[in-house]
Amino acid sequence: MIFLINFFDKWVMNGKLYYYLVEDVNTNGISTFHGPVKAMPRLIYGISK
Repeated sequence: MIFLINFFDKWVMNGKLYYYLVEDVNTNGISTFHGPVKAMPRLIYGISK
């Protein structure tokens, strides 16, 4: 089964590489960490806040 996870980090800078750990918690309260997952934000022209 695949789940999509969305996360918004408003403190990142364009062009800088970031690493994240993703944690899931099942219905029994047992957690599992996944990753690290890497991401590099980039500027998209024509989109503003």
